[in-house]
Amino acid sequence: MDRRFIYVPICVILIAIAAEGAPSYFGPLMYSITKTFQCSPEAIQLTITIYVGGLAISAFVSGLLSDHYGRRRIMVLGLIIFVISSFASTLSPNLLSLLLWRLLQGMGAGVSWSVGNAMISDVYKGISAKRMINLVHIFAGAVPPVAAALGGIMCASWGWRLAFAALAVVLFLILLFVYWKLPETHQAIQHRATKQPLKAGIKSLLRISLFRKYLIIKVLIVTFIFIDETNLPLILEATYGLGSAATGITLGTSFLLYIAGGLIFNYVVNDYNSHFLVRVGFILMLAGNIAILLALPMGVENPYLLQAVRLPIYMGWGFIFGNVTGLIMNLAPQNLGLSASLMIGTEMVVTFIALLLINAFYNGGFYPMSIYMLLVTILCWGILRSAERKAK
Repeated sequence: MDRRFIYVPICVILIAIAAEGAPSYFGPLMYSITKTFQCSPEAIQLTITIYVGGLAISAFVSGLLSDHYGRRRIMVLGLIIFVISSFASTLSPNLLSLLLWRLLQGMGAGVSWSVGNAMISDVYKGISAKRMINLVHIFAGAVPPVAAALGGIMCASWGWRLAFAALAVVLFLILLFVYWKLPETHQAIQHRATKQPLKAGIKSLLRISLFRKYLIIKVLIVTFIFIDETNLPLILEATYGLGSAATGITLGTSFLLYIAGGLIFNYVVNDYNSHFLVRVGFILMLAGNIAILLALPMGVENPYLLQAVRLPIYMGWGFIFGNVTGLIMNLAPQNLGLSASLMIGTEMVVTFIALLLINAFYNGGFYPMSIYMLLVTILCWGILRSAERKAK
């Protein structure tokens, strides 16, 4: 058997785990960092926002560079930056220094999804590619529950600096394995990338109506997970008084529903239309957001109960992320790196803007992010209906 069919998915899953686990692990640390640096919750939220900014910068260029210089070397370089900046973050003397290292950490992590999606699509085709991409999302989705719980427990036991150092050690071990086992899936093109081919490639992708519609849906829904990771830990700790460990376990339990949604999708993907399964995801997200917006004015104050009514949102993500990613990548088999860069880079830019918007309205409660998610889900439903008519 071609070793790429074994080691490419394993390495991509490990790298995705690293990129997805880092912000989830960091969430329960945020409140402790506000005490160390004597800053406001709004200020510490910038550590997530700047991380996303780094993801955007890297994601836009890494996939394209991997088309021209090979996937493996770009992936390894990104991981090296990720590891170094993670170790450096533990030594930050002030918030400004932490923000700088978080920016670089995001830039290093940014290669994970753009180059990773391209590598999977290099090796697997058609329905196999969609299944494998969704499998990567499932494994990556399994990390936030564990990462959030571990982050909260280790922060409560060791403090945020040692907890962050432990994360850096894990990232270093992943780097060693990837450097040792990750094969090349795309040979370097022996000419330099120029602006004209890049512009032409982007234009050719954006001329595809379904590509545009799927891209908008994926981009907008991805903002939800980062908004959740940025706001929810502070809401649970600062507003409702949960400790770091309890917050981490609560976040972790919630993301188990994301994994369940992804597993159900993989089980039924051959029996149901992809658009139908996306609609199922939208219905679950609408149910969760409507439930929390009804529970709050009814006077529900138990943080565990409030989070419980939001659980359908997480299951909805499991029906959407890998599904829509597969739809996007299957539309442009000749431009996999560029497609992945455009998708992930746009996700991160829009997420950066969405985080700034939600943070500006942050009031310590669930209302701002819940109203945002509700309105955006309705918008995405309309876009999906338009895509369905176009696909017929």
